[in-house]
Amino acid sequence: MGLYHELRMRKMIIVEDDTLLKDSLSLFFRSKGCEVSAFENAENALEAMETERFGVVIADQWLPGMDGVSLLNRAWEMESDAIRILITGIPNPGILDEANRSGVDDFILKPFTPDEIEASLWRLIRRRNTKAADAP
Repeated sequence: MGLYHELRMRKMIIVEDDTLLKDSLSLFFRSKGCEVSAFENAENALEAMETERFGVVIADQWLPGMDGVSLLNRAWEMESDAIRILITGIPNPGILDEANRSGVDDFILKPFTPDEIEASLWRLIRRRNTKAADAP
């Protein structure tokens, strides 16, 4: 089974205030058959998370209103098995430490390529599947 087979079984949510990046990521994953919802701010994303389950949450750190780490923490409260990825163009060590402490699954620095985000998702999905297989 490949990455996109696995991703088609999970709804994705992308939260990015850069419209071009948000639309590009959405189009890329939709072209692979994934179900994607995309928002420019955390508040609208949280509204969607109240009514739908998302298995993958990708959020930019620097959003208007609530920041990405806070959003990913809220996402974990709503769906604890969701894969959570933080993207940022500013590799602030304090924010990356906060993301690690709060259990964010991965962080990706901008600019990134589709290969980088695919590699991260594939690694995280395989890790989850391995843990599920090892569970009693």
